[in-house]
Amino acid sequence: MGEESKLKIAILDNDKYYCNKIKQLIIDNSQVSGFDIDVYVEPQKFLTNKIRYDLLFLEIDIPGIDGINLAKQLKRDKIIIIFITKFSNRVAEAVGINVAGYITKSQIDNEFKKVFKETLEYVNHDKIITITKKNAIYCYNPDEIIYIEYVDKRLYVYKDNGHDDLGYISIKEIIKALPIQFVLVNRNQIINIKRILAVHNFIIKLKNSNVKIEISRRKKKEVFESIIRAINHLQ
Repeated sequence: MGEESKLKIAILDNDKYYCNKIKQLIIDNSQVSGFDIDVYVEPQKFLTNKIRYDLLFLEIDIPGIDGINLAKQLKRDKIIIIFITKFSNRVAEAVGINVAGYITKSQIDNEFKKVFKETLEYVNHDKIITITKKNAIYCYNPDEIIYIEYVDKRLYVYKDNGHDDLGYISIKEIIKALPIQFVLVNRNQIINIKRILAVHNFIIKLKNSNVKIEISRRKKKEVFESIIRAINHLQ
């Protein structure tokens, strides 16, 4: 997985316990690692680094710095923010800035998964694919996926290092979660067009895979138009 394509997450809280707690909750609620996570207990270290983060977990009341004002400063950098706080009385001040949600520390185990799941939907769709199930969140770098297959009502994601069985998920539901580089080429298979090695007649050969994918003859025009549209978009 390319480092530049991973979702970059920062956690800023002067309480190291909650920094580590949130980091572990991110890991526990993600079946596949698609993140780089950095922890900061000192605001100055966060403010002076050169990393552009996609998502920030931010304590509102850090000694020496106001979380609301910091969030307003970060708005220009388009960082999505989740506030973490002991109290919810200041949350209304966050209206109009890039705040996707807030988590009350006393309820962190109950609130985290829902807020995290909803926030991932805000984040750059090209950087991470998020597939949610009742008890799990699967996160992928789009470029690591070769193809996706639907067999016996179970969904399989094939990658360079093997495959994941995501269980019983509708293929229509998955299509909604995928960026433009993924094309449904028949009833049961979705390919990553970046992995196309060759197309001959109705057969697609994919890089790093021995599998040959057959294009639906009934929908060949639609499929080829989708592939061309995706290639043009990615150029």
